[in-house]
Amino acid sequence: MRKLYYLIFILFSTAEIYSQDGWFWQNPLPCGNTLNDVCFIDANTGIAVGDAGTIIHTINGGKDWTIQPSGTGLPLKSVCFTDADNGWAVGGCEYWEYEGNNSWEVDSSVILHTTNSGLTWKRQISETNYRLESVCFITQGEINIGTAVGYNGTILRTTDGGNNWVKQLCSTTECLYDVCFTDTDTGVIVGTGGTMLRTTNGGENWIQLSEVGGPLFDVCFANKNIGIAVGCKWNDDGGSTESLILRTTDSGVNWVNQTKGNFIGELHGVCFTDTNNGTAIGYDSWSSERVILRTTDGGTNWVKYPIGPSTYPYLSNQIQYLYGVCFTNETTGTAVGSVGTILRTTDGGNNWFNQSKGTIKAFTDI
Repeated sequence: MRKLYYLIFILFSTAEIYSQDGWFWQNPLPCGNTLNDVCFIDANTGIAVGDAGTIIHTINGGKDWTIQPSGTGLPLKSVCFTDADNGWAVGGCEYWEYEGNNSWEVDSSVILHTTNSGLTWKRQISETNYRLESVCFITQGEINIGTAVGYNGTILRTTDGGNNWVKQLCSTTECLYDVCFTDTDTGVIVGTGGTMLRTTNGGENWIQLSEVGGPLFDVCFANKNIGIAVGCKWNDDGGSTESLILRTTDSGVNWVNQTKGNFIGELHGVCFTDTNNGTAIGYDSWSSERVILRTTDGGTNWVKYPIGPSTYPYLSNQIQYLYGVCFTNETTGTAVGSVGTILRTTDGGNNWFNQSKGTIKAFTDI
């Protein structure tokens, strides 16, 4: 619960900072907000999104980052680009409203669109109030077809670049965490309770596959047939969490568990640069370790890369949670996470370097 309270504090305190003209992040840099996802348009240009409407931008491969105005204070959970100019970011939050002795839960969602590589963003109208967790676009000719997913089994689809979003029928009310398309027809959605949905008609209809038990947070395809979904299996005794990696070789029809208790920690992100090389990232809150796994055979076997404990050990019960990862080629990748964490590798994940600058130790006077 202390982690939850801390994240709530970060969310509202930083949202307030962004709303005041003339106040800018000075420490840590580029920001101290949790970063939830990262996407690279090319080898140099990348976008990361996070809590309190955070959008940061790099033009030198992730070495340096600058904050971009988003126009919202809502958390942003996912970002996707179809070309060098056009990108979308989605998110939202749940909060409580109070009136006298009465209280009720309120949901909100946000969809942002950029046409200039992320320099400026414009809000698009969504057909839901539920928080959105992921967005994926595919290009069909000159048309951008997109799917966004989120809480309460929410699936939104657009066939005109996001000008209009239509809610799709869904057989589950689980939270849907991620969506990935292998081509214009075939896509997979993953979520809580081991939920897996699959489409073969571009997202018009979704069929629910067998549930696997634990939550699945991310899914990525190395090619049209080989895909990896990652998550975890929570233990009833409150101990360390078992990592979960599922692999498919038939475009998502069948999935096989590749970990079988070999790794500990929640896996929140996975990325493949080709059919063989992939990286999965996450954290183990029990041991305060960040988790990075690598595969060189298309996801059949995985090796844990030692990255050590949080660089902020003086913060009680606070570690650098890793939430998103993106590689621009076989060697260069970026991982993002809590308290503004930005890690970068240039040797395929053997070594990771912290790109965030400054400290998050408490200041008591000025």
